[in-house]
Amino acid sequence: MHSIRKIAKYVNGDIVGDSGLIIKGLCGIDSGKDQHISYIHEKQYFKYFLTTKASAIIIQSDHDFPSSGKTVIKVNNAANAFSKLISLFHNDNMFVPFISNSAIISDKSTIGKNVYIGNHVVIDDNVCIAADVFIGNGCYIGKDSIVGKGSKISNNVTIVKNTKIDQLVEINSGTVIGGSGFGLFTENGKHSRIPHVGNVIIGEGVSIGSNCCIDRGTINDTQIGDNTFIDNLVQIAHNANLGKNCIIAGQTGIAGSAIIGNSVTTGGQVGIVGHIKIGDHVTIAGKSLVTKSIASNQVISGIPAKNHKKRIKQEATINRLPNIIKNIKK
Repeated sequence: MHSIRKIAKYVNGDIVGDSGLIIKGLCGIDSGKDQHISYIHEKQYFKYFLTTKASAIIIQSDHDFPSSGKTVIKVNNAANAFSKLISLFHNDNMFVPFISNSAIISDKSTIGKNVYIGNHVVIDDNVCIAADVFIGNGCYIGKDSIVGKGSKISNNVTIVKNTKIDQLVEINSGTVIGGSGFGLFTENGKHSRIPHVGNVIIGEGVSIGSNCCIDRGTINDTQIGDNTFIDNLVQIAHNANLGKNCIIAGQTGIAGSAIIGNSVTTGGQVGIVGHIKIGDHVTIAGKSLVTKSIASNQVISGIPAKNHKKRIKQEATINRLPNIIKNIKK
């Protein structure tokens, strides 16, 4: 439980209402709970302001709100403030330092202070684990890898050799980082795999979902930029280079040597072919297939992907074709 005064200070907000209110937890705005706090980020949700059972609501400082008995905290960004409260009320990142007796740790590796290393973890030679790192049960950290300060690696993650992970990175269960890429050549009708000796480099504050695969480079490195968020079941192939602040939704596949700019967003099940470049601030709609390079600041969609507005106009014209043909016949 936390007081409204503490919450307002924590999120740098201004209280309107009962500054002595005690809050037990967080809730959604559409139903809510007594002595719980919720938030409204967009005006369309103000319809719940008077009907929600939440005792306190966080809103944007530039939004007006109806008169009621509810306590309000006004902030610059309601969604960001509520996100901070999740950490305050449900701090899952807290752990007691611990190294399991069943963990196998090479004496050639270095382990920082205040780390958690779970059951049956294997840490190979010349690995550097920084301070405040959490490594869940059943993980494998390969030779010559680095895990930066404050990073969290969930259960059953495999990190193959030469992977460089910056600080405050989160990797969820079942993900494999640094596996061999799918680079092949064919000779006399027989396929052979090209050896991959590059690394994977993951920037600061990156979040990687469950059951993702990020392959190491052939010679050059596969790179993920700072603060990029990757959903579950994403494949990132060898030598791919993702910029900063990207959002990659589930079941997206990025082929080898694709270069993705900063602040690129993909919907679910997007495919991006190899050896193309996507500029900054591009949004790719779900189920799109990107087959050629895309300039910055565009919204694209479809198979093959192209400018979304142009594609919608073209589809509208195609839908009119039956009537146009009928009129021509007349």
